Amino acid sequence: MTETEEKIRDIFVEQLHMDESLWSPELTFEELAVDSLDIIEITVSLEDAFAIELDERKLMACETVGRFVAVVLDCIGAEL
Repeated sequence: MTETEEKIRDIFVEQLHMDESLWSPELTFEELAVDSLDIIEITVSLEDAFAIELDERKLMACETVGRFVAVVLDCIGAEL
């Protein structure tokens, strides 16, 4: 896991108040009981942390944690 991925994971874990040991790219938002408000809060935290602007619609369309991270990484790469 890269430093950027670790930072994304840390923000995600903190926002959801979840045990870091449960983190897995295969986890679905349904399994985590994540709702749209959770995604917005995570998105805002990521935007602040990386000084980027994320497309909330793309992030809300993600079904898994791994896909969510991939969308964020794509955006970070485009912003660099």
